[in-house]
Amino acid sequence: MPIVGKKVSVMRNLLQTEQLIKTITLNKAIFILFCFFLLSSLSLHSADAPVTTAGRVTNATPGNHSVPVDVTVTGFSNIGKFFLTLSFDTTRVRYVSSTTNSSLTGMTVTYTSPAGNTWGKLVFAWTGAANVSLADGSSLVNLIFHYVTGTGILSWVYSDGACQYKRYVGTTLITLNDSPQYLFYLNGGISNRTAPFTFAPTFTNPVAGSTLPVTITVNGFTDIGALTLYLEYDPAVITYLSFTKNPTFGSAFQVGDITGFGSKRMIVIQWYGPSDTLANGSTLCTLNFNYPSANCNPCALSWFDSGPSCEYADGSGNVLIDMPQATYYFNGLVAEGLLYTWTGAVSSAWDNAANWNACGIPDITRQVIIPNVSSPNLFPIIITAASCKSITIQTGATLSVGPTGSITVGN
Repeated sequence: MPIVGKKVSVMRNLLQTEQLIKTITLNKAIFILFCFFLLSSLSLHSADAPVTTAGRVTNATPGNHSVPVDVTVTGFSNIGKFFLTLSFDTTRVRYVSSTTNSSLTGMTVTYTSPAGNTWGKLVFAWTGAANVSLADGSSLVNLIFHYVTGTGILSWVYSDGACQYKRYVGTTLITLNDSPQYLFYLNGGISNRTAPFTFAPTFTNPVAGSTLPVTITVNGFTDIGALTLYLEYDPAVITYLSFTKNPTFGSAFQVGDITGFGSKRMIVIQWYGPSDTLANGSTLCTLNFNYPSANCNPCALSWFDSGPSCEYADGSGNVLIDMPQATYYFNGLVAEGLLYTWTGAVSSAWDNAANWNACGIPDITRQVIIPNVSSPNLFPIIITAASCKSITIQTGATLSVGPTGSITVGN
């Protein structure tokens, strides 16, 4: 082939290669944009729904007295549509009327009478022309009931999309995440009393190798006929041994130790029998745990309440109102048995784990001790940002903060 022909052929190949590169680059850009919009769509789809709470009334009087109950929301941000279903036993409470939030134009409240049972149903529905936001604690709807007797639990119905929130993304309504649903739809109720108050203890100075008697106490334990309680703990810190129940309870009082979530375990306490009353401060039971060795980490003793997992019923079988959880179930704690202690074994650097005991470098949740270390060990000098919950500098010890350093103590 002549030189000119070769040049033309090469140029043609170069142009084709350049066009191919441009096509690949364009396709890659389109693919990247597609992935971006897909991920954006998924992100919007996975955004959380608001937390919806049915109100609680614990001083209701039977008869034709108006009992107002607000349904409130938290995290109601850019919502375009919702559909909510609330059920209740009409032998305990009776629905009278409702007033919706004025910001939700066109919102409807539909009451369905019991069919084949005693349970009535309220459906709240709204679709906006655009997304709407409400301040935390806003009332979605105010309901008026008449109280009859016992406890009228106001229960959200989850099945088959009976509770659902959506958000406009462009012109498309995207369903928002509400799983697990018991955390997004909080039941309410109407009664003339509350559940008892239940307390787990705190151990501030646990002793390695000792048995910790975790005494569960109660207030307001009046005319109680049944109970179920779940207490979560960390088996990496303490191990369950046994229990001792209040002598007033019979053989129906049982305690079990089961697998919890993640690495945690749960103590399950259950009892039913003839109704009983205990004085305030009485012991329900004592859970005996082993504290095998001093631990750098604390162990929370946390009540786990998903609804029926922590629950009391009165002598007539009425489930008692115990919401919000933090008002009725008080957590305990086994504090860390081994504090974060400075050794200065290799240098004066606060942020070097080798200068601390086995606990490592402290953070804002940890208590710190700076002892009077012996030479050649060094005292700490902070040249970066440091933090701890509290700090004790023992006699003869020093702590220095360099010009580029800082320390935050406490929250």
